[in-house]
Amino acid sequence: MLHLTPVQQKLSEVLEMDFHQLKDNVAAVMAEVGLLWTHSEFYCRPRRIVVLLQEICNLYIQLSRGFLPGQEVIGVLVSEPGPVLQDIRLVIQTLQALKSAFCEQQTQLELQNQATPSWTFPSHLVFFHLDTFLNRLLSIQEVHLVTVRFYQLDQAVLTGASGTLLTVGIQGVPGLPGPGEAAVGLQLRPHRPGGPGEPTPDPLPTFELELDRFWEQVLDLETRLVSVLSKALEDCSEVASAAKVLPQTRVRPGMHWSGLFSCHV
Repeated sequence: MLHLTPVQQKLSEVLEMDFHQLKDNVAAVMAEVGLLWTHSEFYCRPRRIVVLLQEICNLYIQLSRGFLPGQEVIGVLVSEPGPVLQDIRLVIQTLQALKSAFCEQQTQLELQNQATPSWTFPSHLVFFHLDTFLNRLLSIQEVHLVTVRFYQLDQAVLTGASGTLLTVGIQGVPGLPGPGEAAVGLQLRPHRPGGPGEPTPDPLPTFELELDRFWEQVLDLETRLVSVLSKALEDCSEVASAAKVLPQTRVRPGMHWSGLFSCHV
């Protein structure tokens, strides 16, 4: 196990690091794993190196969860959405950097002489649980972005000929900023590792169900928002002016206002 020592030392250093430092050190961790694969007859076997890489992924998941406690991440959606977005993005970038470092090390092994086999095993065996965790983080990031937008709409004060009507209409939508309340059920749920090399999906789809419920409430708020704005524009003759203002009230990229102008053009 002499060849494993450098990897253990590098991981010990990782445990002592501030989370903000992890992203810049994932390449060094993966480089040590590559050297282990190259020099150790014991670890130069796909199943053994996959188990080691899974353990490294689990370590980064645990560090991420410690940096982003689920209750705090979701709790701010009700009180103060926005600031935690930076931390969520940092975790996402760190985990993505770990995957990129794996790909780079895999490429380097392929370019080496034929005496050293490359990593030909399926990468999903390594990243199955990390990808599940990462995808949930991406969903939570999107929830935060949409919730921030609703809070901004609730506090919006628009100017111009139709500004007063639009401001009153937006702030009068029942439920703003409701999506924050809908997101309370979303959490970074416990990681459920399977056996070595045998990833198994999370048997509890609670997160996905809560996420679906959140988007249903977002759609409901969007529909009510469009209805209120449409009524507010009924007496507005300056359609061109309103068209410049309405994009500011768009909650997400997929939300369109074309229906608002059907009776004004």
